[in-house]
Amino acid sequence: SKSAIQLMSLANKCLFCEHPSCCRKQTLDIPGIMRRVACGNYIGAKKVLDAYEGDLNAEFIAECERKCIQNVRRNDGVLIWQVLERISASLLP
Repeated sequence: SKSAIQLMSLANKCLFCEHPSCCRKQTLDIPGIMRRVACGNYIGAKKVLDAYEGDLNAEFIAECERKCIQNVRRNDGVLIWQVLERISASLLP
């Protein structure tokens, strides 16, 4: 579907960094979630997200987006919040 392609495209902007600056010192595996979404594995992405025990609030995710290497290098970071929101709300394609 078109929404699935859009979601996969958002996630595919991620570089899947070995040492991600977006979630440094956090247990939230953002690159792992993005990799799963980019491949269409929404259930796997939701499982990784559900395993996170921290507070997923807009301020925390906004900080992750600011630290994204794509944002630092090109001012074109991954829209992490949009992807996580779709996954966590079960608004899957």
